[in-house]
This record gives sequence, C-alpha cells and structure tokens, in this order.
Amino acid sequence: MAEEWDLKTTCEYQGNPTSDTYSFDNIMLSIMNIFEMITLEGWTDMMYIVRDAEGTLVYDIFFIMCVIVGNFIILNLMVAVQSAYLDKAFDEEDARKQEIADKIEAKKKLKAEIEEAQEYDDETESEEEMDPDEYEDESDDGKGGRRGTRKKQVKKGICDIKKPEWLVKSSCKVEDFCETPIFERTIIGLILLNTLSLASEHYEEDSAVTNTNVVANLFFTVIFAVEMVLKLFGFGCKKYVDDNFNNFDAFIVVMSYVELVVPADESGEGGGGLGMLRAFRLLRIFKIIKSWESLKVLLTTVFDSLQAITNLGVLILLFLFIFALLCKQFFSEPLLDDGGEESRYSFGDTYTALVTMFIILTGENWNEVMILVISNEKSFTPAYLFIFMMLLGNFMLLNLFLAILLKSISDIGDDDDDGEIDPANNEDEEADAQNALGGLNESAPLNSSNSNIEEEFDQIKNQLMALSNNMNAQLDGKMNQEDDVGSQASGDKKENELVESQFNNQQQALDDDDD
Repeated sequence: MAEEWDLKTTCEYQGNPTSDTYSFDNIMLSIMNIFEMITLEGWTDMMYIVRDAEGTLVYDIFFIMCVIVGNFIILNLMVAVQSAYLDKAFDEEDARKQEIADKIEAKKKLKAEIEEAQEYDDETESEEEMDPDEYEDESDDGKGGRRGTRKKQVKKGICDIKKPEWLVKSSCKVEDFCETPIFERTIIGLILLNTLSLASEHYEEDSAVTNTNVVANLFFTVIFAVEMVLKLFGFGCKKYVDDNFNNFDAFIVVMSYVELVVPADESGEGGGGLGMLRAFRLLRIFKIIKSWESLKVLLTTVFDSLQAITNLGVLILLFLFIFALLCKQFFSEPLLDDGGEESRYSFGDTYTALVTMFIILTGENWNEVMILVISNEKSFTPAYLFIFMMLLGNFMLLNLFLAILLKSISDIGDDDDDGEIDPANNEDEEADAQNALGGLNESAPLNSSNSNIEEEFDQIKNQLMALSNNMNAQLDGKMNQEDDVGSQASGDKKENELVESQFNNQQQALDDDDD
C-alpha cells in the first residue's frame, strides 16, 4: 500500500524585489523607477520582473516607450537646449572680446600716428643742422634744394654668421628630400612595421620572437634617429621644433636610447623599467594625420575643445568634492548587500566617497548604490538626493561637454563658409573697415576696462589734434618767414638795379662830354 503524503504549500509575502524598491505601489516609487528607466540603468531587469509577475508581454511596450520617449527624445532635447544657450553665451563673449580688440587696435593705430608725426616734426626742425653725408641719393629738385633719404644704420647681431655655401646647398637638398612623398610614405611604412612588432609581444612568448623583437627594436631605434638627424639638418632647429610631431619623435628617440643605455632591472626588463616607453611609438601612427586633412581638422577641434572646457572641468571637480563630503556625512556607515557582506560602494572615507560619486556621475550602477543606501537607511528619502545628483551632474554638467564640442564643430563649419569670399561683399567689407574707427565711438562701454580704453582713445585723439595744429602753425610761420625773406631780397634787387642804372647814365654822360 503506497504511503500518502500530506503536502501543504504556504505562501509568504517577502516584499518587492531589490529591497522593496522595484514597485509602482505609490507615486514616489513610480517616479523613482521611471527615472531609473530613463537613465537606462536596470530597466531590463525591471521589465522582466513585471513580465514574470503579470505573465504577459503587453507591459514590455510600456517600458520600451518610456525608454524611447524619456531617453532618446527628452534627454537629447536637454542637450539641444543647453547647446543653444551655450552658443548664445559664447557669441556674446566673442562680441565683447572683438569690441575690446577693435578699440585696442584703434588705440595702437593712433599711437603709431602720433609717433610718426613726432618723428616728422623732429626731422623738420633739425633738417638745417644735418650733415650732408647723412643723406644718400641726393639730387637737385629744380629749385636749388636738395632731396634725399637719411642713411639707415644696419646693426649686425652676433648670430649673423655667414654659413658656407656648400653647407647651405646641402641643407636645402636634405630639406627637399625630407619633404618628398616617398620619404613620408617610407617613414609611415616603418611606423606600421614597428606597430606590428610591438603587437607581436605576448606573455610566455618563444625565445625566437623575443630575439626578433630585440633586433627590430634596435633597427627602428636607429632608423628613427636617422630621420631626426636628417630633419634637424634640413629644416633647422627652429622649423623642426615648430612641429609638435617632430618634438614627440625626438622625445621617443631620446627615450629609446636611454632604454638601451640604462641597465636591465631585476625583472629583466631593459632600461630599468623604461621599456614601456617603446609603447609610445604606437602613437607615431598619428603622423598620418598630416596628410589626412579631415581627420586633422577633427583632432584639432577636440584639442581646442579641451581648452574651452577647463572651467567646466573645475566645476565638475567641485561638484564631486562637495557631494562626496555630503554623502560621507549622511551615509558614513558601511553599505551591506543582500548577503550581508560589505559592498565596495561606500562613503566611509573621502577617497572612497569620491570614487563612488564619480561612478554615480557617469551613470554606471548609480541605481545599485541608491538601492544599497535605501536598504541600509530603511527609508526612501535618499532617493531624492540621488535623483538630484543625477540631474545636476550627469544630465547637465556632463552634457555641457557635448554642447561645447558641438559648438567647436559648428565654428569650423562657419570658418569654412567664411573662407569662400563673395566678391559682391568686398566693397561692404572695405567700407566697414574704413568706418570701424568712427563706429567705435558709437558703441556703449561694456565694463570698466572698456571705459578706460575709451578715455585713453579720446585722450590720444586730442593729443593728435593738438600736435597737428602745432605742426600747421609751424609750417605757416616758416612760409611767412620765407615770404618776408623773399620780399626783402626783391627790394634789394630793385635797389641794385636802380644804382646800376644811375651809374650807367653817368658813364654815358661822361662819354658824351669827351666827344
């Protein structure tokens, strides 16, 4: 007779998953979970839990629509709005800087005119006292005057040493050779071979591979050193240093020889651990950018953007530091996971709090940290702080990086459009350039520095007008003096003619008497 088993099943409620946080039981939990889905963190786990609980696939459409509308549309609209406001702020700043630059340029122009007028005045006053030997190309101007230009004294510097002709010709030939496409392609091919040689190294490699890489290292070190010497001899130090790629190549060559000279360490790595510097040769592949204009423009845009986001980087560091200290004050106790073990996420000390805050800022597993804090605090209040940190740090500050990059790329497009000159606008540009000086006085000052520039502008203008009036007065005086001298000479000439006429008359009378 078979035994009968009395089986009874008891269902006990253990709460919602993930410390009772995955739930839509009230409005606050719903908002928190919807926000998690918008950030794309844990939304698939939540969708599968709801699918298992409801036993249908219909609710998958709800989660998919939340992701599409919330993340793909709304969050990207936030980036567009931030980019628009950033463009407006940059345009205002550029206009302010341009106005200041125009005023400074006008100030320099007025100063140059004053100096030129003063030099002309000094030369006019001391013209009679000048030694004739100080003039060259003297010629008669048809009025008994003398015209010429003052001889310029050429100062020779101690570095103005004439190089031998053979050395100059050799340098020019080497420069032409280094700039040929064949030389550039050969160097790029060697760089690719060097990259393959470095890529062939691996853990527990055969001795044949090791010996081959050692020989290849010596070969490429000598080749790149020869390239550096040829470019230094052909281009000269100044032209060679002006190219940042050449500076990087020189650094790699020097470090390669340091690696060969310094003895090996205990691990057998050559150069006392400097062998890892050979990996920098991989970056020489970027020399292809020289001949790839579009990639060169893109890389230049990235580096220019790095300069523009310096202030933003400082702001993000302040954000991390402030909120790390805030979380350390509120959640200093160790965070325990579901197994009761201490989690890696913690706000117990400043360093760990900064690392955890940076993880939250990047949006990676931020919801996991929030759930651990909610579980330890037995309250949903920390969710408000975490949502605020995500809104401010991830959605606003980090999106500014993207906005600045978009601004830089749009500026490049504007520069390309400006490069295509329209002949019909040339006359308008010339008119604007001629009226720039007058237009400066009509612009209102933006700040105290602008006011100072305008005051100096007016002061220099008044000095120029006074100097011009003084020069005109001096010229009028000289002209009047010349007129007086001329009239006096004319009177003396008439008197001499009268005396000569009387003498001739008397002489004629004596001759008649003799007859």
